[in-house]
Amino acid sequence: MGYKKTKESSGTILYNDGGQLTIDYLVAIIIFMAAVFFVFQYTSGLFLSFHSSSDDLNIISDQISSNVVEKKLSIHDPGVPVMICQNKVHVFFRGLDDDYDSLRESLGLTGIHSDLHLNVTLRNSTGVIDTSGQNLPYAGNIGQTGRTGLMQYENGSHELVIISFRVW
Repeated sequence: MGYKKTKESSGTILYNDGGQLTIDYLVAIIIFMAAVFFVFQYTSGLFLSFHSSSDDLNIISDQISSNVVEKKLSIHDPGVPVMICQNKVHVFFRGLDDDYDSLRESLGLTGIHSDLHLNVTLRNSTGVIDTSGQNLPYAGNIGQTGRTGLMQYENGSHELVIISFRVW
């Protein structure tokens, strides 16, 4: 729209500029649509249920791996904090197989709001030494953390091992 000429009875010509230009109308519609879009984007996040993600599970598996390696499997030598004892590893893996629920409870994986499962794998440079715990699920979020350490054998030799903790 443009200016519209009108004549008054006295003979003067008046211009009516009260109409809205097309560009003004388009800009207003675009701003309105953008505002509606952002409101829907924001409010949709408010109504999502609080499910655990793999980030949460990674944090939990990291905490459990620290607890197990540093407190349960370590030989407690301040000079070598990553030295783990072969006998303690054997006891932990057998305990995880024999009394799975009790060990899960002691690690804090069971409770009112969550019931998480655990799988632990011990590997060296040649392959898997031992695996214990539940079998991994085919689908779903899994948190995984690996800890590297030196395993001290009864004969005094040492070997570099990786202990992988998986939580779901």
